[in-house]
Amino acid sequence: MRLLIDLSEDAICVADIGTGRITYANRAAESLLGYSNEEWQSITLGDLSPGYDSHQTANEAGFTETRVFHRDGHLIPVWWRLLVSPPETTAILVLRIVPILKLPPEGGEDPLTGLPNRLLFERHLQALLDGRSASFAVLFLDLNGFKSVNDTFGHRLGDQVLCEISGRLRRNLRPDDLVARYGGDEFTAILHHVENAAGAASAADRLLHRIDEPFKLAGLTVTVSASVGIVVSGGEYRNSAAILDAADRAMYHAKRCGTRYAVFSEDTCPPFRSETAD
Repeated sequence: MRLLIDLSEDAICVADIGTGRITYANRAAESLLGYSNEEWQSITLGDLSPGYDSHQTANEAGFTETRVFHRDGHLIPVWWRLLVSPPETTAILVLRIVPILKLPPEGGEDPLTGLPNRLLFERHLQALLDGRSASFAVLFLDLNGFKSVNDTFGHRLGDQVLCEISGRLRRNLRPDDLVARYGGDEFTAILHHVENAAGAASAADRLLHRIDEPFKLAGLTVTVSASVGIVVSGGEYRNSAAILDAADRAMYHAKRCGTRYAVFSEDTCPPFRSETAD
């Protein structure tokens, strides 16, 4: 089998399915990702892709578009396919470069996480407001203490945390909801068909519990938390800037009060950010 792997034009890595530890990689993988033959022995599938989940991806029949880390830290868009070799202890990872024409148009996608970016999110939000859409909620989420993650573990692992959080947010929202990376360690979401603050708060609490779960990356365990501001739109807002400002103010109110989330109210959410907010 190794001869066939070596002759393949695809980048192929062989790994232990339980630990994700890479045991062998062909020359195409070395060329694509920049690792030498000796360096592969200390790399795991989780190091290549922060969203790697052996239980979720091992049985996929086709290729999934994702991004993997090059040795120097930049992300490469690839098609990812993970196969399981009997007796189901070995994983075979096949990577193919995504053609440039298949990448989303510039200006719509965050290059790190693959989520919609701020521009696309604001355009979608404004379209909802212009169309007098049925009641929906906007969430503004900010990570607490994320700077210390970068300072302690380095920016590369910090980027992996952001990618993992992006995946958790996406997997725990409904298909018609929209989540975006607004910038830095801030994320925003639109929850469609939300009639009241209680429904939005329930969704926010579910997302926060998912973020609270420890991340196991590069042999380290990292924990982060977040604060969320909530606005439920019933037709009173006319532009995206106003509703995002309200959600932002609610988020900082949650930080100041030490609560996990806060629903916007003019009475309780001042128009200026707290100087001590993280």
